[in-house]
Amino acid sequence: MRRKNFETFDHDVKVEVTPDGIYRYPDFVVAHKADDADAYLIHFPILLAEVASEESWRTHTVVKRREYLKLPSLKYYLTISQDEMHVELCSRNEEGAWEYEMLNAPDERVRLSLFELDITLAALYEEVVFGQE
Repeated sequence: MRRKNFETFDHDVKVEVTPDGIYRYPDFVVAHKADDADAYLIHFPILLAEVASEESWRTHTVVKRREYLKLPSLKYYLTISQDEMHVELCSRNEEGAWEYEMLNAPDERVRLSLFELDITLAALYEEVVFGQE
């Protein structure tokens, strides 16, 4: 992504979701390298991803999704389950409308055309072992 002038962040940045001061700390963020002067605050994210447990699933797929999808710069929002192979992808199309995909099978693909990235769920969950306490 760096070759395409994008920068990735994980766990250490906050995203401004409303001008009146609501901030979130997504698990993974992609933004343009020249996005912000503050290295810990992102105003114009391109991709946001959250890893959700069974307990946090509603917060990520209802509350945060509602906030995130209003961000004009956002192109992709992924919610990734930590408990089972399940990904929900919201993508903004060329007309600016949001499209939704639910992916559950190992051979299904998360396609992020802006980044020329196409990854199977099997690859995304490659080192994840489910059902261990």
